Amino acid sequence: MCLYKDLKLFWLVDIKYSIMDIAGYKDLHINKLNRTNKYITDHVTDRLNNSRSFVFTKFGDGEYQCMAGWNGQNCDGDGYTAELGSALRNAFVSLCDMANDCPDDGKILLGRWHYPTEVAFCCDLYWNHQPALKREIPFVDYHLIYNDDYFATSRKMYDFVAAIQNYKHKKVVITNVNNKRLMHLFRADDYIQIQSQSWHATQFDQIVKDVEALLQADPQTLVLIAGGLASKVLIARLCAKYSDASFLDIGSGFDIIATGRCTRDHKHTYEDELRYFNDLLPQMW
Repeated sequence: MCLYKDLKLFWLVDIKYSIMDIAGYKDLHINKLNRTNKYITDHVTDRLNNSRSFVFTKFGDGEYQCMAGWNGQNCDGDGYTAELGSALRNAFVSLCDMANDCPDDGKILLGRWHYPTEVAFCCDLYWNHQPALKREIPFVDYHLIYNDDYFATSRKMYDFVAAIQNYKHKKVVITNVNNKRLMHLFRADDYIQIQSQSWHATQFDQIVKDVEALLQADPQTLVLIAGGLASKVLIARLCAKYSDASFLDIGSGFDIIATGRCTRDHKHTYEDELRYFNDLLPQMW
């Protein structure tokens, strides 16, 4: 039984997938909460406060479409290419392997998209790589780190930002120019600017070199990146080599406070985030 509604997309992928037992992975990764309640925002905040390295990145609908060989681009204008799709598939498998091999449970976490088609694709992708082991994918809530429309109902995002600000080691923010102000919100030591779209094709190797130079100076550097599809490829490449560093894919989670406008379908406003983070914002924000 084929899980993909569009067979054309299935055959476009350059890996031959074996379809595993549907009930098995649905129970583990779709119907079951898996790690989504065990590892919440407070888990990341605690690791930041205690300088314990961690990795968090997200595989959503855009990553799925690129990995599956779709044409087009994601909602931020990041173009889908065969090269990037292959790099994303390799990154996903690599991160799953590292999570399963790591004795520190909860160090490497992957944000799980909300719908079963994308989750099923990721399960097939990894379990085709490790069919005998049936290893667990380290899925957590896709919005583990995110200012959603309920962010103001608890202190979790406030405490998370405070933990970043007070992090004891170096911090670098990697974003496009529109989100540059996040450097000041997070009190980062360094800033690396990327293109707004499709930087994997033109800047990736140079960004790797720039970040490696910072990691060599302080192996426990915290790398915060809002960089679209290629963020996952960068994180997988670097965390495999620099295990004492921390890598946080913040995605669009702080777009509103950085830019003053909504880039997603939110009901809350810039003013709501200003009030919530008021005590943490730099003067003259």
